[in-house]
Amino acid sequence: MSPPAKIFPACALPQEIQRDETGRRRKPAPGATKARIELSECELLSMPQYECSVQSPETSEGRVHCYEVVRFFRRCADKKGHFMVETTNWEKQQREKQQQSKSSSWVA
Repeated sequence: MSPPAKIFPACALPQEIQRDETGRRRKPAPGATKARIELSECELLSMPQYECSVQSPETSEGRVHCYEVVRFFRRCADKKGHFMVETTNWEKQQREKQQQSKSSSWVA
């Protein structure tokens, strides 16, 4: 059984990745120019998954409907090597911020 996962809002993810799973501060990768790990600079990866449900499961003629759910991850580096973090909700927040800033900076 895996240990319980810490729960925090997606907006706190850039701060949370500064510490490892034991709570110790991550040290930057050798040759890094910044003292902090910048989440937006980590490699972006995606993985499709499928959410399925059965329509009318009480009958033998129930149809299975599936739709794709894309999950996003970032592969970051620290002194010990690489680590992965799921960023699906954080990526969504970043897109929304970009759209808001584009629409608010537009002048008629």
